[in-house]
Amino acid sequence: AAQLTGALCRALGIGAPEPADPFRAALATALDGGRMLLVLDNAEHLVDAVAELAGLLREAAPRLALLVTSQLPLRIAAEQVQPLDPLPPPADTLSDDEALAAASVQLLLERVRAADLRFRVDASGLPLLRRLCNRLDGLPLALEMAAPMVPLLGLPGVLAALDERLAAFRRGRRDAPARHKTLRAALQWSHDLLPPPAQRALRRLAVLANGFSLELAVAVAGDEGDDRWQVIDLLAELVDRSLVASLQQEPPRYRLLETMRAYALEQLDASGERDRVQARVVAALAATMAAAPAGQVDAVTAQELGNVPEALAWARAHDPAAAMRLTLAASAVATWTPWLAEAAGWVEACEPLVAGPAIDAGQRAAWWRELARFQSFVRGPRTVEAARQACAIERERGDASGLFWSLVPLLRSRLLDEQEFDAARREAQALLDAHPDWPPRCRVVFSGTLALEYRRRGDFEAAWPHQQDEADLAQRAGLHQVAANARSNLVATLVGLGRFAQALERLGELDDTAVPSAIGAHNRVQRLNALIGLGRLDEAQSCAADALACAAAESFRK
Repeated sequence: AAQLTGALCRALGIGAPEPADPFRAALATALDGGRMLLVLDNAEHLVDAVAELAGLLREAAPRLALLVTSQLPLRIAAEQVQPLDPLPPPADTLSDDEALAAASVQLLLERVRAADLRFRVDASGLPLLRRLCNRLDGLPLALEMAAPMVPLLGLPGVLAALDERLAAFRRGRRDAPARHKTLRAALQWSHDLLPPPAQRALRRLAVLANGFSLELAVAVAGDEGDDRWQVIDLLAELVDRSLVASLQQEPPRYRLLETMRAYALEQLDASGERDRVQARVVAALAATMAAAPAGQVDAVTAQELGNVPEALAWARAHDPAAAMRLTLAASAVATWTPWLAEAAGWVEACEPLVAGPAIDAGQRAAWWRELARFQSFVRGPRTVEAARQACAIERERGDASGLFWSLVPLLRSRLLDEQEFDAARREAQALLDAHPDWPPRCRVVFSGTLALEYRRRGDFEAAWPHQQDEADLAQRAGLHQVAANARSNLVATLVGLGRFAQALERLGELDDTAVPSAIGAHNRVQRLNALIGLGRLDEAQSCAADALACAAAESFRK
């Protein structure tokens, strides 16, 4: 910092800067009142001194324009900050020609060809280029360091080396500054400029694989008793330095780019606090998931589902009870999201833990119940076994609510004979009658369960009143997701009854734009069924492609 004004004076050809007043006068004389653009590059390690100098320059030369590149803003009057983001990686929706024109792909190709003019990319190599640019988050320095390895390893080889990128990417230009000669050196330069509390926050946030909300960042990055706003200030500094990316959405969400995350995880391992931070992440995720409204889509909470797989992998190995808590909470949130199939795997992966001493009877019953629920979605062979296990434990515990919710997947199993189905139905109804204070969702789910089972058995007349009850009860209870699903199933019931015109009339009253895409796809299929049932085959032909595309898109999304 002490050398800063001297370096500026030499660049401008003016005298020594001591004391300050002659420096201002000399600067004003050198500029002679004219306009000048002064560029100060890479100011992040001297940001306080540069901020002070900038104020001095503005006083001495009001017509001076100052351009500063830095990981941090100067935070002085009249400053206008222009963030420089990484080069956008090619989106999956782009055509091949559009992907080739993407800035990140262009830079990578330019640098690869600079290393070997013989390099050519064909149609088979373009998906690999896309993946490489995405895995490197469009970071120019990372792309430049990956490029010379392509002629040596090939695109598949470079992609395979990304898990060891900090060791592999070490072929920077010989004429580059020392901090740009290897990827690790570049990251270490940025890391070492951070004060220790910000370094600690950065390495802790690295355990979150899929980005994070502000609340999750506060829960993970700080320590018990830390002032919330101090932790938020640390996050703000990391965002200012572009070490954490702000995703510019509401509510705010953040993520570490993959390359920085790899470095920060190394620092976390070296700190010896990996297990402690992982335990904090598991607890914070479980609390976030458990707070989500039951039986409804919660888009904000669902964004955290991407952090669950890594958290569960650690918890199953280190803390079975915490793994069970997170599994049960996250699988409930995942029900109406593209994570549904993976959530079924989370539930099944906990089976070796169920009989362990860390799992109490309540958790054990809840796990069997959740297994039964997921099995019932796909007509799984273990639905009845799992539901019976859950019911038996809840009867022994005397937990009426737990017993009711264990009976629901049993009733939805599609595998009960009529006698056992009627017995389970009567038991669930008796529980509802005995507990009028239970939340409305209990009666909504019970009506929907009976409607679903009768419809599966082909008894659409019996299904109709229960389906209507589900829609009406859900609407009155404010369960809009469930109500939209029930109204869609009412149309399916009308189709099953052969009341095709009435089904089309109902569909005309539904707003597909206001429901999740799965329900919209179901509505389109029912429209197609109704048109075929009415013999309006030309109209059916015209809407078949739309129904198929919507259903296929929903299947791909899941």
